[in-house]
Amino acid sequence: RAWGGVWSGPEHVYFGHDAPRGLQQHRHATGLDTDAVNGGRLTAVILPGGAFVSVKALAVYSTPGKSVAPKKAVSGGGD
Repeated sequence: RAWGGVWSGPEHVYFGHDAPRGLQQHRHATGLDTDAVNGGRLTAVILPGGAFVSVKALAVYSTPGKSVAPKKAVSGGGD
């Protein structure tokens, strides 16, 4: 069972890192992970009000089950 459905509040929480369940809307919790890293969608909520915004990922940034080597940081030159 998704923990968002178990959370009884009263605070409303917004969370990610649960892509298999996708967008989750519960009484006191909203799961925003719509799998952008794997080519899905990037989803946000605008507060106050609770309007959702979702855009298609521009690329597949990771493949499930395969590790991805972290990219080296690029120097800003003088920062």
